[in-house]
Order: sequence, then structure tokens, then C-alpha cells
Amino acid sequence: MSFTQHCAIATCSINNVLDVNDLCSNLYDYLTNHEDEIPEALQDCASFEEFADQVSNYVELVGDKLTVTMDTEEINSDNEIFDFITDHYACLMTSKFMKIVWTSYDSRAGISADCTYYDNSNKLIDIEAILNAR
Repeated sequence: MSFTQHCAIATCSINNVLDVNDLCSNLYDYLTNHEDEIPEALQDCASFEEFADQVSNYVELVGDKLTVTMDTEEINSDNEIFDFITDHYACLMTSKFMKIVWTSYDSRAGISADCTYYDNSNKLIDIEAILNAR
């Protein structure tokens, strides 16, 4: 029997968010006006408290540094929620880029990993092109 585990960590800086509860409130308010963007796993949340309980498993906020994590073997296992949060904050971040480090372990194929960067319009920054242009 094969086994696969995926983990990812995204980091960036954001403004005007006091703590994780405030961040959850901002996301909740945003999704009330953009229901077509709600990740499937969050559609069953009947209240803000249920929503915040789910989302708070993915986010950590220390000062203005936002860290979003996902691990398929932990409670923060939904890639769609991770992608929604990172996509949303990539467009609102105050830092010049969002760094996403991911790793994947497949018992048949082994380990894969990469580090990608996104700008504040949520576009991939092609690091190899930048390095080759030097």
C-alpha cells in the first residue's frame, strides 16, 4: 500500500490585522460577499465560530508576519483552504513577495520539494529567469 503526505508553509507580511481572530473575521466577511470562492470544506460552517475554528488551524500571525501551513496528516489537511488563504493574502500582502515552501513524500516515488515566490498580484515570480538574466 502506498502512502503520500504533502506539507506546505507560506509566509508574507500583512497590515491592519490584529490577531488570528481578526484575520478569520476579515476572511469570513469577504466570503459572505464572494460565496463562489468558499472552499468546499468551509461551506458547511453554520457560524463564524465554526469557520474560525477551521481557518485558525492554518494560520499564525506574529506582528505583521502571516504564516499559513498545510499538512495532509494533520488537522490543517485541506489543500483548497490553504490555496484560498494564500491566494487571498497574496493580493493583500505588504511584503514584496509570498514565499511558499512545500514538500511531498510518496512511498513509491520518494521526496519532492520546492520553494516558489508570488508577487502581490498572485503571479509566480520566475526565479530562474531572474537568475539567468544576470
